Amino acid sequence: MIPPTRLAAILFVLAGIVVPVGRAEAQGLIWSLPADGTWVRYEGTYEQTVHSADPTSAMPQTKLTWLRKTEIKSVGREDAEYAGQATPCRWVEIKTVTGKANPDFPLGIDPGPAGTRVYKVLIPESRVLGKTVDEAGIPVTFLPIVMGHQKIGDGPVQALGGGVLQVYPSLTLLQHYPAIEPQSAQPEDAQIRFAGGPVAAVRHVASHTSEGPTNRTANEAEFWISGDVPFGLAKWDVGLTRMEKDAAQPRGAFRLASESRERMEARQTGTDAKNEAPSEIAVP
Repeated sequence: MIPPTRLAAILFVLAGIVVPVGRAEAQGLIWSLPADGTWVRYEGTYEQTVHSADPTSAMPQTKLTWLRKTEIKSVGREDAEYAGQATPCRWVEIKTVTGKANPDFPLGIDPGPAGTRVYKVLIPESRVLGKTVDEAGIPVTFLPIVMGHQKIGDGPVQALGGGVLQVYPSLTLLQHYPAIEPQSAQPEDAQIRFAGGPVAAVRHVASHTSEGPTNRTANEAEFWISGDVPFGLAKWDVGLTRMEKDAAQPRGAFRLASESRERMEARQTGTDAKNEAPSEIAVP
């Protein structure tokens, strides 16, 4: 029998690799750029329920919950070439730590070997639009970057390819959605415990379903966009359902494989952001 602590580590690693990677998301975690040096910290939980493929199993499902904290920081400005010309850009660090509560670790979380994930990206400031369509009415389906690197757990530093910021599924369950619908005409109280004070936000809902020969995923999200929180996101609640089958089986054979849920809200902010990423991906 696998010890509970070992099982938790295995399921968490799986949580980061079994989810199919979708397209880049519409701005994702970044909807605005505050003054350089600003940071915001989100706190919440990440849950995963894994369902057994064996209907006779004595453990038909295993559910685990981890604490999660995500920090977004603006840690430098510089001009860089983008679209063939020198463009004002911003270095942004995004760090997500997931694990069990432990006061002996930074942020009070023991992340294990794969629970700390850091992205360092250089973003053209002009491309942070803070909306779902641009001036021409074209959906904003990605946030471009000039360059970037990532470090996942104890793994090596790797360059981010593709020229876009892709935070799903490594940093968050938020992803690209074909349509994002606001649920109110005016901002309302986000009802979060934010150290920066009261937060007025507009609730949005979105969903995305994808299917392949062996898996089907359904992602449903609620998120609150606000001008009162640095980078523009006040909180989010995302559920992800994953189904599986053998490639030769018909579509009706899909079975429930796992359910994941991420609930996060802004808690703290400040203006003294420092680069804390590994030296290999520090701002030059």
